[in-house]
Amino acid sequence: MQHRIISNIFRAMTVTITWPKVLRLNTLLKTRKKKASTSVTLAGELLEGVSLIVPAQQRSQFVEVAVRRELRRRLRQARADHDLQILNAKAAKLDKETNDLLEIQGDPFE
Repeated sequence: MQHRIISNIFRAMTVTITWPKVLRLNTLLKTRKKKASTSVTLAGELLEGVSLIVPAQQRSQFVEVAVRRELRRRLRQARADHDLQILNAKAAKLDKETNDLLEIQGDPFE
């Protein structure tokens, strides 16, 4: 049950990234800026899990790497969605052109 709740929350967090945001995110992930301090609230079991495998001095780095990976994954997905949208838009035109050519060519078995 707990896994289903987390899965639903994650799905709700999944938003379509607009193309301008894709371009901006791509630029951001290629640059390194000065570190900024922030506060993040994590579920207790996540913090405990991180503490089991990562020394306390490396927690921030661990979270940074995890966030960077997730941003890259979402960037790849947004690009794939954008590419598929372009292909689908062009597919209808190509299908029509192919059908027109087949009509002109005629049936070779007649």
